[in-house]
Amino acid sequence: MSQRELPKVLRCPRLAAADVDAITSVCFEAASDRPFEMLVVLGSNIEQEKIASHVVEVLRRHPEAAVVFTGGIANYDGSGSTVSQDAESEAEFRIVNESMRIDDRWVLVERRSRNTLENFQFVSGDITKRRVQDIALVSHSYASGRARMTAAAVLPHVNCVSCFGVDVSIGGCLVTADGWFECPTSRDVVWAELTRITRYGGRGDINLQDKSEVIRDLERRLVAT
Repeated sequence: MSQRELPKVLRCPRLAAADVDAITSVCFEAASDRPFEMLVVLGSNIEQEKIASHVVEVLRRHPEAAVVFTGGIANYDGSGSTVSQDAESEAEFRIVNESMRIDDRWVLVERRSRNTLENFQFVSGDITKRRVQDIALVSHSYASGRARMTAAAVLPHVNCVSCFGVDVSIGGCLVTADGWFECPTSRDVVWAELTRITRYGGRGDINLQDKSEVIRDLERRLVAT
């Protein structure tokens, strides 16, 4: 079974207001309602009903869009046992399909991926074959920046026109772009997310794009303190 390379939470250091703003701009992606050809839903083992509800809202606004559900069986509770016997993608597809029939769309349910990089790697062939030019993403809001960066690395020929972030609760804290620094748990969650971005960007798994300089400036300030 796959385990997380980095923990879900990492102790967040003391941050200045400018540091909080920089981290927010890197980790959280603002959504837009620009047209797209395909919606890629990244797997989640938490708040699946909430995420599925968000997917339904997006698909109703974009009735012509194809949809891809990604994510295998979660095994991220640290115990070595599976969190669920259902693939994350299958659970999300089932909930969405019960809310609105999507049989008339092109739908792909990918069941093997264990992380965000594999989410995109395992569907890249299908996206390329369909000659898709513009995609949109659905992910946890705090991971929406990394989702866009991963898409840019794996699918450089495809435009990610929007990332619809869903605010989820972790450890009793709702992790939002506006309020993540107000709760100790959400601070640690977002700090761990930033750590993933810097590590994965350093080895080329994701494309930092326009965030490279922001991250460098942030690292210089933190080292100085």
